Amino acid sequence: MSQNKTDGKVTIMVLKKKTLLIGIICVLCFVGAIAAAAYHSKKDKTPDSMVAATAEATDAVLTQKVQEENEQATIKPTKEPAESKEVEATPVIVDNPTDKPIKKPEKTMKPQATKAPEKETPAPSKLPSSKRQFVVVIDPGHQIKQNSAQEAVAPGSKKTKKKVSSGTAGTYTGVAEYQVNLEVSLQLRDALEQLGYTVIMTRETNDVDISNIERAEVANKAKADVFIRIHCDGSEDHSVNGIFTICPTKNNPNCSGIYKECYALSKCVLDDVIDTTDANSRGIMQTDTMSGINWCQVPVTIIEMGYMSNKKEDNALVSKDYQKKLVEGMSKGIQKYLESK
Repeated sequence: MSQNKTDGKVTIMVLKKKTLLIGIICVLCFVGAIAAAAYHSKKDKTPDSMVAATAEATDAVLTQKVQEENEQATIKPTKEPAESKEVEATPVIVDNPTDKPIKKPEKTMKPQATKAPEKETPAPSKLPSSKRQFVVVIDPGHQIKQNSAQEAVAPGSKKTKKKVSSGTAGTYTGVAEYQVNLEVSLQLRDALEQLGYTVIMTRETNDVDISNIERAEVANKAKADVFIRIHCDGSEDHSVNGIFTICPTKNNPNCSGIYKECYALSKCVLDDVIDTTDANSRGIMQTDTMSGINWCQVPVTIIEMGYMSNKKEDNALVSKDYQKKLVEGMSKGIQKYLESK
C-alpha cells in the first residue's frame, strides 16, 4: 500500500517538470518572433530589389569564375612555347673532331630544300693497261762513231766484242743506219707517250758514246717493262729482205729467267709490224751472242726493220710514210704485250 503511494508522487512530479519546460519554450518562441518583427520593421533594412541584384551579381561572378576555370583547363597559354617556333638549326661546333658532338634538343624546323649529297669519289680502279704507267726503254741502235774497245759478251764471260759499232748504211740511199734508227725511235717515243707510257731513251742524238752493256744497264736501272732496241740489217745478197726480231734462247745462262717475256714481246712486235707494213716476215731469231741482250734483266727484243742492202727496203726505210707504219706496228705490238701482262 505504501509502495503505491510513493509511485504516484513520482509521477506527479515528472508531469509538473514537463509542463514547466513546455512553458519556458513557448515564452522563448514568442520573444524570438517579436525580435524578428522588430528587425524587419527598421528603416535601414535592405530592399527586396537590392537583395535580388546582389544575388544576380553573385551568380554572374560565380558563373564567370567557373568559365575561366574551364578555359584554363582546356586552352593553352597564348604565348607559344619555344619548341613550336620555326627556327633554323644551329650547327654543333666541335673543337676536337675526334670527340662525339653533343646532341642538342630537337626543334621543329622550317622545311628547306634538301641539297643532294655530293657523290663520293670512287676509289681508283685498275686502269686499262694502255693507260698505266709502264716504263718503256727505247735504244736507237749504234751511234755516229763506233767504239772499238772490247767488253764482255755476257756477265763473267771471257769472250769479248766491240763496245758499239756505227752500223750499216743504205746501199742505194747512202743514209746511215744510226740515223734511221734514231728517226724511228723518236717517233716511237712520241707514240708510246700518247698511250700514257713512261718512255726513256738511251740516246736522242747521234754524237754519243754508249756501249751495248751501258744501254742494257739503262733499262735494268729503270726496271723497264719493255726494252726495245731499234736496228736495220744488211746483206751481201741484195735480194734478201724482210723484218725479224731477236730474243735470247730458252737456255741462255744469263737471262733464261726472262725468256718467256722476251719471246712474247718479240712475237707481239713482229706480228703487228708485219701487219702494218705488209713486209716479209723472217720470224724470231733466238741467240745468246748479243751483249745487249745477255746483260739484260728485263724483257728485251731487238727489231731489225729491214735490209738497207735491198733497194726497195732501203728506200722505204728513209721514207716518212713507211717509218710511220713501222712505228704504228711497234707501238701496237708493245701495247698488246703490256696488256697481256
